[in-house]
Order: sequence, then C-alpha cells, then structure tokens
Amino acid sequence: MKSTGRKLLSVWILLLIWGLISACGGMQAADIENTEWSLTSLNGADPLAGTRITLRFTTGSLEGFAGCNRYGASYTLKGTRFKIPEISSTAEGCLSPEGVLDQEKTYLNILSGVDKIRFADRNTLEMENTARDAILVFRRELQLDMNPADLDGTTWALRALAGIPPLPGTPPTLHFKKDTIRGSTGCRTFTATYEAGGDHLQLLTLKMNEIGCVKPESFQQQENHLLQRLDDLSKYKIEGDTLELTTIQGETLVYGSLPGAAVESTEGFTWMLDGFTENGEVTAPLPGAEINLIIPGGTVKASGTFSGSAGCTLYEAPYAYDGSTFTLLSPSAPEAVCEPAVNSQQQRYLEIFSKVKTIEASGETLRLNTVDGQGLTFIVAGSTP
Repeated sequence: MKSTGRKLLSVWILLLIWGLISACGGMQAADIENTEWSLTSLNGADPLAGTRITLRFTTGSLEGFAGCNRYGASYTLKGTRFKIPEISSTAEGCLSPEGVLDQEKTYLNILSGVDKIRFADRNTLEMENTARDAILVFRRELQLDMNPADLDGTTWALRALAGIPPLPGTPPTLHFKKDTIRGSTGCRTFTATYEAGGDHLQLLTLKMNEIGCVKPESFQQQENHLLQRLDDLSKYKIEGDTLELTTIQGETLVYGSLPGAAVESTEGFTWMLDGFTENGEVTAPLPGAEINLIIPGGTVKASGTFSGSAGCTLYEAPYAYDGSTFTLLSPSAPEAVCEPAVNSQQQRYLEIFSKVKTIEASGETLRLNTVDGQGLTFIVAGSTP
C-alpha cells in the first residue's frame, strides 16, 4: 500500500507540474522571432502551382509575400494565443497564375483572424483561425549566415536571369558601395539604395540614369524583366565568385564576380541606315556608301551626342531630349569629298537628321521621325532587313 501511495503521489505531482507549465508557459514570442516560413497548406489545400506565400517574424511584427503582394502587420503572442490587429499590403493586380488573387485574399483573411499558433514539430508551424475553423501550415525556411559587409566594394556581372543567360554584348552588372548600388541592365544604368541584414536584401529606391533604351526590343525586354526582379529582391547568397539573388516569388538571379568597379558602359551601339522616308516614299541608301548612327551605351539621356558616318565623312550631333521630343539636333560634319552622288546623299541625310524630333525602337528596327513626315529607318549592324 505504501508503494502504491507513493506512485499515486508522484503521478499527482507530475500532473500538477505539467498543469502549471501549460498554464504559464506555451510558445513565447522569442520562439518565432527572426524565423522564416513558406506556406504548405491553406486550410487543408495545397497552394496553387506556380505561387509562393511566405511569412517572416521579427520582434513584434511580421511580413511576407502573399502570392501577388507584399504584406505586413504587428502581432502579439502569449502562450498559444496570437493576435494581429490589422494587416496592410501593396495593391498589385496579378493576372497569372489564374486564381492567385483569390488565393491571396483567402490567405490574408485567414491570417488576419489567427488566434492560435503552435509548432507541430521544429520545422512546421501551424496557425489556426478558430472563428473560421481554418488553419495555415508553414514549413521553416533555411536562413543563411551571411554578412552584408561582404557586399561592400564588390562588382558582379549577370550570368543567368531565372535560368536564362543574358543577351550578348554588355552584361547587366551590379556594384555595391556602402548602402548604394550602381548597376546596368545591359542597356541603361541605374543607381539604387538597399537594405541588408543576415541573408536578406531589399532595394529601397531605384533611379534610372538615362531616359530610354534604344537597343533592339530584346534588350528592352531583358531590362524590364531584370528591373521587375530587382524590385522584388528578398535574399542573397555569396558563395565563392558567385552572388545569388532570390526574389519574393522564389526566382533567382545569378551573378559572377567582376574585378573593378566600372559598370557604366561607354561602348556605342551601332545602327545601319536602311531607308529614307520622304513624301510618303521609302528609298534605300546607295550601295557601298554606308550610313550609320552610333548611340553611346545604346541609350538616350537628357542631353548627349550622337555620331556616325554620313556616307562620306563622320558627323556629330549634340541633342537635348525630354523623353518624347528632341529639342536640339544639329549634326555637323566636314565637307564631303566623295563622288557627287555620295556627297548628295550625305547632305540629304544630314538635312533630315537635323529635323528629327522623335525616336522609336521596335524589334530590330530604329526609326527617327520629323514633324513633317520624313524619317530615317535603321537596322542593327550586321543584320538584314
């Protein structure tokens, strides 16, 4: 009897201790601070294919990506009791994949009413909205031990954008200096500010240094894709001579180490004249008398100088540009000393060039237009019309 009594007393004490722990303990804010998660189940269903939903906790606040928009909120946690006063988010309108916005709305609605939170295991987090009888399940994200100071003073050239190598020519680049990035898209250059901590990296501002890219359309598309992904940066990893940047959507940009700090290209992009447009008629330039247009860096700025060959002699053309109209374009060239037909064509070209007001690049073609309907059509050097 004594032995049985001792056992009952021991069990009673253990139950009492467990009850006290359960009442006073549970999950603490420190258990989730500085942890990162990706959604694996939305109220019992898998997230839509091709979508990614993330959650990151810091001290007293959370943030993440809901599949289309970034979101953020403050929170309180006591034991398993969890509360979010209000969630704010950006307001992008994503069209693909189909249903992504409905999924985002469902996720944020459930998240806003979460009142219980628990670890199913070390790498699985469950959040419950008891009012809606709904649950969110997350998998822990790997966090790398990165030092943002290692970025300072480094220069990188793009190797792959979402698995696709950059176009030939001047590669997109990044140069880090303190909290600033000087970069190139392969056409225009930009200046950005960024914030980094641990393995996180996010651009705060980005300003293009030139008004427009006047390389072929493929370069403009590459620039657009690159800028969209830079705007969505989330993480970085330095491994040897490789810098890997990851977006909130989970896409990667892979850069290779580049010695030196020069990222702005002064290399000119050359367009070859393919035709004159005058009085509604299009005529080809004389064979053997090549006329070209060289645009520094393949961009137009607020002011600058074009140059090239007018068929007989070289020319230069200072300009001012407001993003839509050239306000000054006065080419100058030495006196032509070629055959009369070539001299005449050069004069004809420079006269039209001096009246150019607009510029447009489409596909592999560049067109300069005057207000009276005249124009000069160029193609990429080495290509055929």
